[in-house]
Amino acid sequence: MRRERSVRRLLLGWLLLPLATVLVASAVATYRTALRIASDAYDRALLDPALAIAQRLHVEGNEFELEMPAAALDALRVDESDRVYFSVIGRGRLVAGQGGLPLPPAEPMHAAPVFYDAMRRGEPVRIAAIAVPFPEGTVTAVPAHDDYNPVN
Repeated sequence: MRRERSVRRLLLGWLLLPLATVLVASAVATYRTALRIASDAYDRALLDPALAIAQRLHVEGNEFELEMPAAALDALRVDESDRVYFSVIGRGRLVAGQGGLPLPPAEPMHAAPVFYDAMRRGEPVRIAAIAVPFPEGTVTAVPAHDDYNPVN
């Protein structure tokens, strides 16, 4: 003998399946939105050292130089919980900072920073690159933050 499904169970099934689908879709959308907002804030914080470095670049003779006091450089490199590395690249060579930071995948345009993920010594880093044009050529300031944990 076959049991008939009650109207209550049938309605409950019709309601729970769409409700569960909406709940999962909402959770995914909320997660992606929160991740995008956090990444944007992280990038804005990384842009600060790039702009500080870019403002202190100048040309002396035919050479690019970073004119920044040692205390200011130390303040850029270290904060309370992690380290910021930087390179200043002009004419394909290191002008200031640490070597070994990956260059941007696309050449940054003036006033339009490029943000990208890379590896430095086996650790994930978030990098901002900003181009500073001079008549003698373009210099790229590349700060990197080492405490980056991308979750995609």
